[in-house]
Amino acid sequence: MIGRKKMMKKTKRALALILSVILTLGLTPLMSLTASAAYAVGPGNYYVMDLGYTVNAVKTFNMENPQALTNKSVVYSPAQNWSALGICDAGGAFKSGYALQLDLYTDNPDALNAGNGQVEITSSGTCDVNEMNVQANELNWQNGWVRRQVPLTDFRLNNSDSFNPMNVNYFRIYINLMDPRYDQIPITVKIVNVRVVDTGKTAPASADDPIGNDTLPVTVTGVTVSPTAADVAKGGTQIFAASVTGTNGFSQAVNWGIANRTSANTVISADGVLTVGKDETAQTLYVVASSADDGGKIAKATVTVKEAPVVTGVTVSPLAATVAKGGTQTFIVKVDGMNGYPQTVTWSVSGNKSNGTSVSEDGVLTVGLDETAVTLAVTATSTLDLSKNSTATVAVTDIPPTVDEVTVLPNPITIVKGDHHAFAATVTGTNNPPQTVVWGVTGNLSADTIMLAGTLYVGADETEAALTVTAASVIDPSKVGTAEVTVADPAPMVTGVRVSPLAATYRRGKDMTFTATVYGQYDYPQTVTWEVEGNTSADTSISEDGVLTVGADETAAVLAVTATSTYDISKFNTAIVVMAGDVNGDGKVDTTDARLVLQNIVGKAEFNDGQQMAADVSGDDTINTVDARLILQYIVGKISGF
Repeated sequence: MIGRKKMMKKTKRALALILSVILTLGLTPLMSLTASAAYAVGPGNYYVMDLGYTVNAVKTFNMENPQALTNKSVVYSPAQNWSALGICDAGGAFKSGYALQLDLYTDNPDALNAGNGQVEITSSGTCDVNEMNVQANELNWQNGWVRRQVPLTDFRLNNSDSFNPMNVNYFRIYINLMDPRYDQIPITVKIVNVRVVDTGKTAPASADDPIGNDTLPVTVTGVTVSPTAADVAKGGTQIFAASVTGTNGFSQAVNWGIANRTSANTVISADGVLTVGKDETAQTLYVVASSADDGGKIAKATVTVKEAPVVTGVTVSPLAATVAKGGTQTFIVKVDGMNGYPQTVTWSVSGNKSNGTSVSEDGVLTVGLDETAVTLAVTATSTLDLSKNSTATVAVTDIPPTVDEVTVLPNPITIVKGDHHAFAATVTGTNNPPQTVVWGVTGNLSADTIMLAGTLYVGADETEAALTVTAASVIDPSKVGTAEVTVADPAPMVTGVRVSPLAATYRRGKDMTFTATVYGQYDYPQTVTWEVEGNTSADTSISEDGVLTVGADETAAVLAVTATSTYDISKFNTAIVVMAGDVNGDGKVDTTDARLVLQNIVGKAEFNDGQQMAADVSGDDTINTVDARLILQYIVGKISGF
């Protein structure tokens, strides 16, 4: 209700933003236009009249001090006989089949469509006298360019005036903005190609257009760049992409540029690839994309320049190993450096004679059973700096590996239904037996309980309480390691607490009841603990079941009532309780509060949510004179409470 009063007040203050177009056909009669054009204008043709009129205006509407967006007028001389052109009958009524055609542009259609105004044609030489008109919002403005046709039969006679179609000498379009939402908002309006057309005829081709402008102008409304921010190291690159929005065949092409660079080696390509020079000293760069159609429409991205990463060394461990034919050896690598350098390396093996000898991308060497080389070299090379590497020497033996045991960890473990956990298997034996195993799970009753690449996924519908994870050696399947898994139900979880009511007013010496709803999953408890804060009276308290008792001597302007989950104390919700009648929040109810209520009623004071609750002592969700009267009666002792 308060918002509506404020809006009405501003609407009463609002003056008109007038888009006023008073146009003329000049000293030359309309029919003479056919003499200098390749197209025909006049009765029996598509173009009955070409008004040759253009508006291009940008203004900021100001509710307190409105100005006309444009006000342009030219007097018809001589006056035009529209009946002779076949547009009107002798009685002054427009004939069907004819329309006023306009090409319109705006960047704020909501403002124009929310306004009022008229398109006017008169035979009095001025507005509002002997006038035919149609409402301006029937033009149905939209964002960007649009072509509209308004049937002339939609025009209506103004009041009790008469209209003389043989003496047409005035045309106007005006728009009033009465909505305060558009105060101080720039509005662009363009109108071109204003014509009267015979809609029963076929429009001529663009080459025969009366003013050569049947193609609507291209309009770019915005440009965006992605990403809008990036960190790029010196010598590094970053790809940017741009998107253009607009109307009437606009292009997605943009021109790229860089601002704030210090190095000529910092460049950006035509397709948005930024390269930061190794000698760049600027800490921040700005990548700018401007529309190829409209260079004034731009977007930028912020680039933070980082020092180039450097790798200072690579170390492989172990540096020496003995591996039997058919066996494996796992190597680890440590990369040193600075400035966010990558830890990644590429692995390679050299000196081998067997195609079965290889090293994986994570450093696991497998020696082929037919390997004849005595010594192998395993090398890890930095992916950032190929000059930084480390090499381990591997002696190859003929003794085949054997498996003594397979150990699976963790063991034992509890996994919740619907959850998963990764397991690791260690194969021990002689001559570096391969660490590869075949995983499995037994005891499950759910088809969704599976073992995948060493990870056990327990189905949400698993009913078996105990499972066994198995890992069998690939070179000796008789050697199997196991881990015992206990399947558990998910733990309860509280996701939130909601107190009702969330906002209320209190009366001294009165009780009020609050309720709390707890939300969560998996049989979570609904219990809460209650607490009241902000009270000044020792008699103000809240019971364990949410009943708030307010002391007769309570003076607090605001009380906070909080319900906290007993299961998860991080989940709570607080309701705000204000003193009924204490509008200014000073802890007492007096004539100041009554005066504030009266000022609010007449629009001289605005209330926040808490003040509105305190002022509505009648409890009818409306602030009116009843509330002011009750407060005054309370002050003088005619009533003991609200």
